[in-house]
Amino acid sequence: MLHTELVNNVKIIRIDYGRANAIDRELLDGLIDETNKLSIAGLIITGTDRFFSAGLNLQRVKNYDRPQMRDLMYKFHVFQIGLLKAPFPVVAAINGHCIGGGFIIALNCDYRVALNRDYKVGLNEMVHGIRLPPIATERIIQLGKQNLIKSIPDGQIMPPELAHDLGLVDQLSSMEELIGSSFDLINDFNIVRKRSNNSALIDILSKDFDQQYQSFLNIWFSPAAQKHISVLVKQLNHPL
Repeated sequence: MLHTELVNNVKIIRIDYGRANAIDRELLDGLIDETNKLSIAGLIITGTDRFFSAGLNLQRVKNYDRPQMRDLMYKFHVFQIGLLKAPFPVVAAINGHCIGGGFIIALNCDYRVALNRDYKVGLNEMVHGIRLPPIATERIIQLGKQNLIKSIPDGQIMPPELAHDLGLVDQLSSMEELIGSSFDLINDFNIVRKRSNNSALIDILSKDFDQQYQSFLNIWFSPAAQKHISVLVKQLNHPL
């Protein structure tokens, strides 16, 4: 599920989970375990083959009832607050398709380095009638990208070059330099600036979870959103 190594006190986590590194409770449990209470110089999160992560594992998640979905989103939320609080830099080394929940994870890293080749990144929730969770909306606001995200057509899915031009990805890289570029960003990182920049965001996201996510869950279980989710599940056998 997760392959890890420690190189010069930098932990590298490589997600290798099913066909598309799709997110479910088991994957989030693993990510939380691997990123909790670390004493390291930096963390790099990347994927395998053509995928960083294609987002939520809809084939599983579509059958979750409301308490199960609430539990999934709680783990999703807690994992990324951990990234924002981490006393070291966190880099998303985007190696392939990075969509929906996968791109939300990347956004909550301190840097996003993307492999410069043919794949898609971005957020597709709104076009399918699904609301972005607070862990995404509040981070987008903090990054100053709220108007940009709303203005991008086609569900906010784009090639990495466009994401870089729009400032959603910090750097493009070749396959040979993807991890090396991530190390360079870690070496130049200012942890004091991270703490200062993220303190207000962490305060907002640390408030009552159920109150924050009530609207998200209401929309998720609405007939319109469930219809869209069913259509998406039927399309999963088609490659991206």
